[in-house]
Amino acid sequence: MAIIGSLLDRHFGTDPVLTLVFLVLGLLAGFLGAYRQLRRLLDSAAEADGRKGR
Repeated sequence: MAIIGSLLDRHFGTDPVLTLVFLVLGLLAGFLGAYRQLRRLLDSAAEADGRKGR
């Protein structure tokens, strides 16, 4: 996403503002995706542990 910000910065002459904005947005999107995958993994592991205990 930082590439998009860099291109927009060149177009609008706002270097490096939009690059940093899109970099932060990309990092947040990445962390959110990793968090969601980890939650799914932990939830499925908890279900598997619950089934084994019965």
